[in-house]
Amino acid sequence: MDPSTLLSQLKDIHAPEPISMWPLAIGWWLLIVLITIVITSLCYYLLKSRLQNTWKRQAIKTFNELSSAYRQEPSTEKLLQINRLLKQALSSANNTRDYLHLCGSEWAEALKQIQHKDTNILNDQEINILSKDIYTRQTASLDSAALDRISLWIKHLG
Repeated sequence: MDPSTLLSQLKDIHAPEPISMWPLAIGWWLLIVLITIVITSLCYYLLKSRLQNTWKRQAIKTFNELSSAYRQEPSTEKLLQINRLLKQALSSANNTRDYLHLCGSEWAEALKQIQHKDTNILNDQEINILSKDIYTRQTASLDSAALDRISLWIKHLG
């Protein structure tokens, strides 16, 4: 056997094809589907939550405007606007228009319903001003601490 004949019978060495990323294995497809579902669900729930709390953000913004105007110049008209806003916010939180017409002791009970850590947010004097005294000629005014508690009351709705 001639060594040159043996060498001529050998074929060239071919490297295997490089491993490509495509087509993906089933595990990668499952991971892509799972990540897509998680991201879509997260976006859906965040958007749903944001849309459901639009009324609360608007109520807080409106209350901040009303309270700053009331702090500058307390008046019964501004207090009536604050009271109207509280009724609208409570109605929006409960998806009913039943609170819009309340006054007197019914409105006082509705104001007491909203609590923080099992205690009333608004004290009895503030509830009395917002439910009864607001309709008299001599209305007591609310101080800054009372306005802060009303803001907290709005934040704890819904």
